[in-house]
Amino acid sequence: NFDSECKGIFMQIHPDKCSHKDAGNAFTHFMDLKNLFVNGFQFDDDSGKVTIKEATVTFSGKPELIDKSAKNYRILYQLSNDNFKKYLPNSFNSNVITLDDNYISLKDVVLPEEHCRWICSRLLEFSAYIENLGFTHCGLSIESFLVNPKTHGIKIISFYHMKPVSGRLETISAKNKMLYPNSIFDNKLAIPKIDIELSKRTICFLLGDKSGMGVCLKKSVSEPFIEFLIKSH
Repeated sequence: NFDSECKGIFMQIHPDKCSHKDAGNAFTHFMDLKNLFVNGFQFDDDSGKVTIKEATVTFSGKPELIDKSAKNYRILYQLSNDNFKKYLPNSFNSNVITLDDNYISLKDVVLPEEHCRWICSRLLEFSAYIENLGFTHCGLSIESFLVNPKTHGIKIISFYHMKPVSGRLETISAKNKMLYPNSIFDNKLAIPKIDIELSKRTICFLLGDKSGMGVCLKKSVSEPFIEFLIKSH
């Protein structure tokens, strides 16, 4: 189906067939997107390289971290109900995750506010669900989840730093260290506040603020939303 759909679009927007002034740019973007689906999209997370291809995610980083992530996933999956399982992959075996559909990474993507609002809602709901199970994720970031562009659902794909609520925090995401609440470096406890604040910092990234702090967004984002993202909860 994918090949036949691509062929149809190819014929519609190819500059030799389409007279629209932007046909050339559209064709270039389309081919770039097709290559991503065919060859897979890659980025680096806390363990190393991650490759997304169709409904499969492959980790090729540090084996000990990947094993820990898979173990934490299995703990959550066994404890969760159907409502929470919608946020989890279908399986996590060895270094490979399988999903129920094609999902994409939002790394290096900037989205309009209305899209960021629903992603924020889903990240916060995930944070509430995992707290109800007695855990904190402790590492939510732009690299730790994927989005289904058809349903707007999200899947959390990494669980490296997960700990029981109020348990001793052993590791954090080194690349996102500056985004954690300052208080955790004093008490080093895995509290739900970590997941809430990292969710909000992630939304700031998606709105275009690469610092994750959100202050520079005050002129472009509605006041109630930006105040919610900036204020500590």
